[in-house]
Amino acid sequence: MKTRYWRYCVKADGLFPGVTMILAALVVQPLPLLASQAGLSKSDLEIGDTLALARHLLPANMAAQVASHELQDKPPILAGDTPVHKAIRFFLRPSTAAKGICRRDTYYVSLEQPSPDNGLYRSQGPAAASRTQLAISGDCAKAPDSAFGWLRSARDEEGAVAALQKLVSIQDQTRRHDRLPLQVECRSLISRSDPCEAGMLEVVRNLRIDRIFAIESDSNSAGTPPIWRFSVMPMGPGQAYFDTRLIPNGDGWRMQLTWDAPAPF
Repeated sequence: MKTRYWRYCVKADGLFPGVTMILAALVVQPLPLLASQAGLSKSDLEIGDTLALARHLLPANMAAQVASHELQDKPPILAGDTPVHKAIRFFLRPSTAAKGICRRDTYYVSLEQPSPDNGLYRSQGPAAASRTQLAISGDCAKAPDSAFGWLRSARDEEGAVAALQKLVSIQDQTRRHDRLPLQVECRSLISRSDPCEAGMLEVVRNLRIDRIFAIESDSNSAGTPPIWRFSVMPMGPGQAYFDTRLIPNGDGWRMQLTWDAPAPF
């Protein structure tokens, strides 16, 4: 394991202005079932017409906002080894959460396994408005799916947005001024791969903050800023990734980067 330290300081003022921590669990809001439950064929799912699927499985007001979808399946051993689709997650059109930051809501619909007689998939129940995603992008309409990371808790979306903006600011300052604006620690837990050897300037300059998979914060004592943790996945799920943390450091902040594998799914 290799650890290197570059010591600088950055003020924390302005990182989390006026953020109120809402200590409440994420509540899943059920949506009403559709009147039509005629069922979907395997070809309906594989053709992947997002609008058609949304109209079939979501209420009209929600279906009108859907931009894309993803089939979520598990391939059990069946005749022909055919995957059985368990669910569809719908992604709504993204909107601007703050300058340079986008957000979008997702809706999840569980599917029943098709019966042998008709081979149709049906909804197991109402769609659930489950989770929010955030992305770093200057154009929310063109932000790719890979840019959106899951917000692990809905209790502090405002703080998460501010933390993402802070990451952008740190990288911008590093690129523009050729120096680090805060203390950075980097280590690799993978013996055959150590990107930290390139130096902190290169690591921070090239950190793929447009490929954040998950965003979460710890629970600190009241009145103190939380530690923000980002799973930065340059090569996608299951590969090596940077566990990236913004940590309170006196009246400033420091960054901790850990190169590890596999990246979370």
